[in-house]
Amino acid sequence: MEKKRVLFLCHGNICRSAAAEAIFSYLAKQKGLSHLFEIDSAGVSDEEEGNSMYFPMKGELSMRGIPIPPHRAREVTISDMEHFDIILYMDESNKTLLTYAGLFNSKCKKMTFLNPEFKEIEDPWYTRRFKKVVDELLVCCKSLLDYLMD
Repeated sequence: MEKKRVLFLCHGNICRSAAAEAIFSYLAKQKGLSHLFEIDSAGVSDEEEGNSMYFPMKGELSMRGIPIPPHRAREVTISDMEHFDIILYMDESNKTLLTYAGLFNSKCKKMTFLNPEFKEIEDPWYTRRFKKVVDELLVCCKSLLDYLMD
């Protein structure tokens, strides 16, 4: 089976997308499926470029026993958009910024909200609701893994 390439996107790549990458990687590893995926994350903005995951998000993941992989925020590129099989963004503003930058186009294989049930996953950098966001990311990543393995 060919590896499925999954990219998580949020605004700055220090909270939601970085956490989704860590959670999805953790879940895949728990099920012995890591070898089936290439998993990455990026931001639609370069303002956090080079920064590590935001410390309150690290804390929330650590409290749940989810390993924190080495991470440095980066901005999504057109190469990413063409390379990854499925691209998952957190909120409508992410899609708007991608479209404005010319990155959301017909070459994208699959691009959708990570959370089809709730639509947007709020940005805890602003709301400070890290627990709520991690709860939602866990549900979404479990569903995504199940979907991709069907």
